[in-house]
Amino acid sequence: MRAHPRANVSGGIARAVRSVSDAAWAAGYDLVCGHADRGEGAAHRRALVATASGVVCELGVGTGRNLSWYGGVAKVVGVDPSPATLARARRRALHAGIETELLVARAEALPLPDQSVDTVVASLVLCTVGSPAEALAEARRVLAPDGQLLFYEHVRDRDPRVAARQARLTPAWRRLARGCHLDRDALGEVVSAGFVVDALMEAPLDRAPGVLRRHLIGRVSLPT
Repeated sequence: MRAHPRANVSGGIARAVRSVSDAAWAAGYDLVCGHADRGEGAAHRRALVATASGVVCELGVGTGRNLSWYGGVAKVVGVDPSPATLARARRRALHAGIETELLVARAEALPLPDQSVDTVVASLVLCTVGSPAEALAEARRVLAPDGQLLFYEHVRDRDPRVAARQARLTPAWRRLARGCHLDRDALGEVVSAGFVVDALMEAPLDRAPGVLRRHLIGRVSLPT
């Protein structure tokens, strides 16, 4: 059965609106990240990716702001569900000096073979994915047996008063920041997924608002 012309027009308009919205989000994301990178955030992410090795899969690669900091890796496969952010990442990849492959995909459904990467990087992404458990299960699937997961995440605060504010603000924050949760327990999610913690460091953003201050940097591996 042929689709009604109005349905085709409506579908085209909806796709156009989503495309414009995606492009606006990508531009805004880059603007906010550029401002944040004047503080400690860039140094923390640079330190994280400097320990990557072999074939790397970066979850939620976004606009590719980490790409120039990978040194000595064989390849970086970056995945992100947003075509507009990946368009910006592709421009950055041209000057990164490493082999890159950028794919439109969700962290919960990686288009990669089992045991095909040496390092998975999650940089400010476990706060946003629809299902951290599914994303981490996929990370386990694609990691080689001796591989590593590196993560840098803002997390639920240890101060109960701040944690309560995070919980109150998260519903509105999620709508503004495309699903980002202020109050997720990234470390708990990683441990629940069966990873073994090899290294963990508090990496607070001292100039950030209290609800965004606490960050963790970690390296975990698969159980032997």
